[in-house]
Amino acid sequence: MNVGEEKSQLNVPVQDSQSSQRELASIQQQLSHTQEKLADARQELIGVRSRQKSLVSELSLAISSLQQLRDQLLERDRSLTAVNQKLDRTKKKLESLRQGESLATDRLRHVKERLSVRDQELADLRERKLVRIAIRVGNLIHRWTGASALWQRYGLPRR
Repeated sequence: MNVGEEKSQLNVPVQDSQSSQRELASIQQQLSHTQEKLADARQELIGVRSRQKSLVSELSLAISSLQQLRDQLLERDRSLTAVNQKLDRTKKKLESLRQGESLATDRLRHVKERLSVRDQELADLRERKLVRIAIRVGNLIHRWTGASALWQRYGLPRR
């Protein structure tokens, strides 16, 4: 080998070495950039996981609140159902009472009519009795005055 050839052979590896170093530097730069991106992605993932936990916690609270509301609504529904049933029973009782009131009113009217008729009959009986008493009194007065006139004329009867 010649000195020129040796130089040329040495240059090739030097050039290869420089090229490799540049390539290595480029790869290291890309690696560094990728590591930065990976670190940023990890930070972002940590943030996303934190937000996810926060959202899960909020969702859990919301679900709990909804369950409480559902329970309250069910209780109110049961309460309203009970009130409606009681209202229905009360309406039926009221209707029954109204029917009973109607019957009682009819009976009362009938009793009043009968009492009125009896009162009239009693008044008529009293009037007839008073007339009979008046006739008897009149007869007694007539007899007494007639007897009195006889006593006065002829004296007391002797026995």
